[in-house]
Amino acid sequence: MDSLATKVEVGFTEVKGEIKRLDERVGHVEKRMDDTNQRIDDTRVSLEKQMEKTQSSLEKRIDDTNARMNSITIGFLGIVGILVTGILTVLGKLVFFSNPLS
Repeated sequence: MDSLATKVEVGFTEVKGEIKRLDERVGHVEKRMDDTNQRIDDTRVSLEKQMEKTQSSLEKRIDDTNARMNSITIGFLGIVGILVTGILTVLGKLVFFSNPLS
């Protein structure tokens, strides 16, 4: 009986040792998972900041382009307005103040 009790005790001690090793491995794996999750969160935050910077930069460029287009449009329409005014002035003079000698 004594040898059977010793074998059971030795087996129980070995099982406890294996359980302790497995617990250590699980703890190691959980730590690695936590580290990986932290790196993922850091990367996500970094990417979000970069996206916000890029978005604000693009919005600024669009606003600058709109301002330039508005300036060009106003200039073009000003020139066209001056030309139309000149042409209408010439036509008005020809129609209303025609040369009586001809």
